[in-house]
This record gives sequence, C-alpha cells and structure tokens, in this order.
Amino acid sequence: MNSRALKWFGWLAFAGLAATLATTGTWLLFATFKVYDDEGYVLYSLKNYAEHGQLYDAVFSQYGPFFFAFYDAVHRVFGFAWTNTNGRILTLVHWILTAGFAATIIWRVTRSVTATTFTYASVFTILWVMINEPIHPGGPIGCFVALAALVGVLRDPSRSVAGAVMLGAIGAALALTKINVGAFMLCSTATWIVLRQDSRAWRLGGLVLTLWLLLLPWILMNKMLGEPAVRQFAAINNLAVLAWVVVTIRTQDKSGGGLRPALAFLAGAAGLTVLVALVTLARGTTLDGLLRGVLLDPLNQPNIYSFAVQWQPQALYVNLAALALALWAARRPDSRAVTHTVILARFAACLVFAMSILQIGIFRSPAHFIISYGVGLAALCAFPLRRDEPGRRESLLRGWLAAVLLLQSLHAYPVAGSQLYWATFLWVPLLVLAMRDAVLAWPAAWRTPAWILPLVGMTSAWALAGYMTHRLVDVGRSTWQIGERLELVGAEEIRPADNTAFGLRIMAENAKAHGDLLYSLPGLYSFNLWTGLPTPTLDNATQW
Repeated sequence: MNSRALKWFGWLAFAGLAATLATTGTWLLFATFKVYDDEGYVLYSLKNYAEHGQLYDAVFSQYGPFFFAFYDAVHRVFGFAWTNTNGRILTLVHWILTAGFAATIIWRVTRSVTATTFTYASVFTILWVMINEPIHPGGPIGCFVALAALVGVLRDPSRSVAGAVMLGAIGAALALTKINVGAFMLCSTATWIVLRQDSRAWRLGGLVLTLWLLLLPWILMNKMLGEPAVRQFAAINNLAVLAWVVVTIRTQDKSGGGLRPALAFLAGAAGLTVLVALVTLARGTTLDGLLRGVLLDPLNQPNIYSFAVQWQPQALYVNLAALALALWAARRPDSRAVTHTVILARFAACLVFAMSILQIGIFRSPAHFIISYGVGLAALCAFPLRRDEPGRRESLLRGWLAAVLLLQSLHAYPVAGSQLYWATFLWVPLLVLAMRDAVLAWPAAWRTPAWILPLVGMTSAWALAGYMTHRLVDVGRSTWQIGERLELVGAEEIRPADNTAFGLRIMAENAKAHGDLLYSLPGLYSFNLWTGLPTPTLDNATQW
C-alpha cells in the first residue's frame, strides 16, 4: 500500500473515530442528569436574560456578560428555546470544537493523521466532564482556550498584528466569562509578546511580567493559603513558570515585531471589552451591576465553595527536578548530555501519560497526572532539541502552547472539579509536538533502526486512541440503554436512571398540579423549565 493510500485510510479511520466519539458524547450527555442542577440554573439565567435583560441588577449570575451576550446572539440567530435538550446540543458542539481545534494544531505542524487522531481522541476523552454540567460556561471556555492556542500557532502574536488582535479579543471574551481564566490568557499572551522582543526596555518589561507571574498564584490563592494543598499548588506553578521563562529567554529567538503587535493586542482586548459592556448596558444593566458581576462578586467565590487539587505522590519534588533539568538545559543548550536527558525525560513523561490513560498505577485520570507532573514538564517540552530552522520554529510553537497551559492550569483553583479537566487538556498537543521533536532528534549514536520509533509511536497512538474511544463507547452505550426517557417539556429524550426519571416526573407533575409559583432550595431551575412555573423573582442563585 503506497503512502497516499495509507493517508486516505488514516483519514477514514479518523472520520470513523470522530463520528463514534460524537455519537458517544451524545449518549453520555443525554443519559446524565445531575440533581444539583447547575444546568437548570444556567439555562434559566440565559432565558431570563433573553426575556428581560438587566443582568446582575435583576438576573443573578456568577458568570460574566460575554457568556450571556454570546449565547443570546446565538439564540436569536437560530431561534431555539432555552431547554435542556438544546443546552446539551450546544455543549456537544463546544466539546467537538475544542478537540477539533487541538487536533488542528497538530495537523498544521506535523501533517500526521496518526498524531492528529491521537490528539483528538485524547482531548475529547479528557473533556468527558462536559456531561456533568451541560450549557455551563466551561464549554465555551474550553473552546475559546483551544481556539486561542490555535491562533497563536497560526499567527505568532509577538510578530503578527492580526494574531495579537485576535488573542486580545479572545482573552477579553474569556475574562468577561470567568475573569480568572481570561486574566490567565491575557497574562500568557502579554508575557509571550514581551519575552520575544530584543531590547533593554523589553527585557525590563519581561522581568516585571515574570515577577508578576510568580506572584499571581499567591495573590489568587491568598484566602486559602492556610491549606497545604493550596500552598503546594502555588509553589508548583511557580516552579513551572520559572522553568519556562528561563528556557524561553535562553533558547528562543528574539524576533518579535516590537510595539505594533503589543498595541494590537491591547486594542483587541479593549475593543471587545467595550463592545460587550455597551451591549450589556443597553440591555438594562447598570454600571454598578456590571462592576459587581464582572469583578467584585467573583473575588468572594473561595469563601463560598472550594475543592482542592488531590496531588499525586512527590509532585513537588518531581517539579523541582524538572526545574533543575530546565536550568541545566538552558545553560548548556548544545550539550549532547542535555539532549539525551531531555529526550529520555520526554519519553518517560509520555509513558506515564499513557499509563494514566489506561488507569494503571496511581492515576485516576490523565488530568490528575497533568496537574501534578505534566505542567512542570512544559518547559522541557518547549526546549529545542533540533538546531535547524524547522526545529527552532516548532520549538517556538511549543513554547507558546506551554505559556498558555501554565497559567490555564490555575483554573483548577479554587474548585478542582470539572475545572481540573478544562485547565489541563492543552498538555496533549504540547506533548505530541514534544515527542515528534524527540523522535526526530533521536541520537544516531544510540544505534536504533530508523523505522523502529515511528512504528512504535504510530502503533501506540492508534492503540491508545482506540482504547479511549472503546471505553467511552462502552460507558455511553450502557448508560443510554438502561436510562428511562424523562418525557418532560424540553427534556423528552434525556434518559437518567429509571428511579431518577420517575422521581423527577412525579415532582414536576405535583408542582404543575398544585402551584402557581415554584421555589426550590437549592435552586433546581430545570423544574421551572419543565413546568412553566415562574420563580418568585429573577434573582435566582445556584446551590453555591
């Protein structure tokens, strides 16, 4: 079989896998209903905003105005109702797009169907938590983070005005959805732009931004620093950031575009911010309400609800070792010993990541491996092993992905639930590109036949992609088959377990039969959607 036929066969396999995952995602989404009902809270808030406006002043939300403006625009263009079914469809679209953007990064760089397929399957699998809170902002957040990573690969924001404008706008959109996630994206992009310049003034700016990145987790987590797990989070992030900054300064080309991309980045962020603010104010929100909703109220979240990262054994010491290796590599980038050691470190990380996919050993999921060990290895993944022009160019792309991943990992604070998975999925394209670099830089002195590593890598990637897909299909099909159709308005095809479905139906029928108004504690707003009964006011809060 020639190479052209093999590539067509690979694309057919990818299409089959992607279609299978989309079908499985549908099963999983429609076979799950969480009784804490974050889904109903978000749907009802979106419905109230569409009908009444007055976000924050009358319609309560802990999320930013871009989330409402964006979904309201989509809702008006397509004319759908705010139902549980439509919320799940929107979530599936974001789930597929997020995995697709990550896979596009790999295709753009490698032109490898195998690497692209593995990335798509891995990211889709890591983001299985999408099923727990359909229509939650985590869907568009993951999608926009993946889009930002792709934009940075296609249009380096340190050189491209268009790339800088787009990333400024995406960062602002994220900040106006969840302020912490947007701040991380804006800081990552700003630091990347500054560190890629070559003058004394820019170097001073780089120093200031580096100090800011090191202080950021301690400022962010200051209300919970009494907890050892939180202090460890801040310390591990500091180690990873320091390693990345040193590797970037010492090994990456200083060929940024100067002031133009920096100003374009600021213009993109400011322009989107002003546009969303004007739209929100035009819908009846006051300036005071906008300030509270975007900035002041989110600062109180750690006092209301928190959930610490469950760190894997010796995580702090592994990250210290990764920093030491990164410092050595940055000091002697041309050393054969450095090259050999970094290659072995990447292969070890890839092996343990595969073990986490297979759930072998201590890892409950790939996300737990990534947050404990993978983030700290980001600098070693960005390190240039090949000194030729293609190798250095690809190193820049890995450096950009590492910059985004390092700060996005902080999204797992203060709640390391679904946020842990949204915070870590960019590790997959970073690792795939780092392994490609390691294979191409594999020393001839190690006397390995040229065909061995590509064959082992290709076989392992397809096997792991198939395993992940099979596991999701197995869970999705079984939960879909044993579920009972809910048969409530806007949720007809949702199939929770039969005892849950019966209970939800009985409660909804009693509410319709005996009430003109429906109030629940904690707020279970799906019942308001199913029964058509209003809440006492528009100021509806979730269980938080």
